[in-house]
Parts: sequence; structure tokens; C-alpha cells
Amino acid sequence: MKFVGWWAEQPAFNQVGMAFVVALTFLVVLGL
Repeated sequence: MKFVGWWAEQPAFNQVGMAFVVALTFLVVLGL
């Protein structure tokens, strides 16, 4: 999760990237 934290801190990915990470995590949880 360290990479996700770093990725979310980047200005270009602050909002879009964070939303993508949340959606991706949600899909992974559903997949499991």
C-alpha cells in the first residue's frame, strides 16, 4: 500500500488517481 500512498500524493494523480485506486481496490475486494 506504500506505492498507492505515494501515487495518491502525486499532483497529477491526486483526484483521478485516488478515485481509480479506490475503484480498483473495490473491484479486487469483490473479486476475492
